Amino acid sequence: MDLSKKYLIDEMTVLLGGELDYHGNLCSRVVVGSENFLIHKSPMNIIKESIIYYGSNFHAASSFSKDILSHSYKCPIIVSLQKGLCMFTVKSGRDNHDAIWFMYNHIVKVEPFGRKTKVYFNFGHSMIVDCRYSSFIAKKNQAADLCRTISERSENGITFYVDQKSNKKITKKKDGTYKFAGIGKNEE
Repeated sequence: MDLSKKYLIDEMTVLLGGELDYHGNLCSRVVVGSENFLIHKSPMNIIKESIIYYGSNFHAASSFSKDILSHSYKCPIIVSLQKGLCMFTVKSGRDNHDAIWFMYNHIVKVEPFGRKTKVYFNFGHSMIVDCRYSSFIAKKNQAADLCRTISERSENGITFYVDQKSNKKITKKKDGTYKFAGIGKNEE
């Protein structure tokens, strides 16, 4: 069995699922677009490495989610703020072989399937998840809340304070231009 050892989460990643190889090592079944393959790393290791690649770390991303959602159990995680990559799990994400991490924006439809949940994804995939429909929806809604809050916070651009006491600041707007408030001739 030829297992790749490198993978970074990107916009095409649909999900990461824990899977044991022939030797009992925890690997990741990765679904990307219409393809799937096995990576010789746990889903959690792929998530952590991807977060670092995009300029943060797991602890910061986890703390960020916990702060916004006001709870600490199985929070969704922002893999990349710039790319809008948000993943969530319905099982404990800590290196369990049955944990599945879902990319929030690739879920098209969710419906009850007995005591389980059927999930439909972009690219024509679907799967039955061993989780009650109400629990899956709650986790999906948490991911939606996290993404919405981040979007709302970033609508006004980035503010750089030159002098907090005098309220002089430089703000980068969404269109990429800068606003100079209280500084020299360009005061507004």
